[in-house]
Amino acid sequence: MDKISLHSQPVHGLSIGKTLAAGDVNGVQHLTRYWWAQGQIKAYFDDAKQLVQICDLGCGCGYGSVIMASIEHARVIGVDFDQRALNPARSKYGNRPNVDFIEMSLEPLDADAIDWPAIKPGQNVFVAFEIFEALRHRELFLANVVDRLAPDGMLLLNAAHHGRKLTTVNNADAWVHYNRDDLEQLLLRFFNSVEFTEDKDGQTRLDNINSHIVQKRPEGVELFEAGMDLIRCEHPIKSRKE
Repeated sequence: MDKISLHSQPVHGLSIGKTLAAGDVNGVQHLTRYWWAQGQIKAYFDDAKQLVQICDLGCGCGYGSVIMASIEHARVIGVDFDQRALNPARSKYGNRPNVDFIEMSLEPLDADAIDWPAIKPGQNVFVAFEIFEALRHRELFLANVVDRLAPDGMLLLNAAHHGRKLTTVNNADAWVHYNRDDLEQLLLRFFNSVEFTEDKDGQTRLDNINSHIVQKRPEGVELFEAGMDLIRCEHPIKSRKE
């Protein structure tokens, strides 16, 4: 299966404003997710003077890892299974002292295995954009995240809303489509707090979006992909002894 097409690379830099000016709405939506994540992390660790360790899971070509690496005291590891995405990431951003890129599959070879050897426990933040519904073993993925998060850590991810029930699919982009309630119940098995940026009627709650992103939103342009919600999960529930 060729997945290189899934690795988007902004062609107008990392600025939402410049990308909007170029009329690249798809690029804006990709950038907005990571600028939202950057703002959430900065606000959450505002008083932190120690290292903030961030894992960007499914980092693709690395632009989102670099956006988050602009946070003071941050160190970011970008993780992807596809060397064809990591090569340009390393070429373009590999000289930054607080960003590393590693090749690793997020899917275990054995359905009962939990094996992310390159990611040490004690991470402060995991970010997972555009990957969750494409994973076969989503519960094992969440267990891996929780077991490697610090007690005050958080997971930021996105997922689409599809109808009123869980639907099994099989294509290049997803194995399942969740509805809002099913996804929330799944995440609450692993986190004590789960917050969506959309209400249950599908309206974006702008008070949950970074103010500088909202200010850049011109009339008639949606900064967030329709039906794709951003989710913040906090206070991990440890699944086993560390």
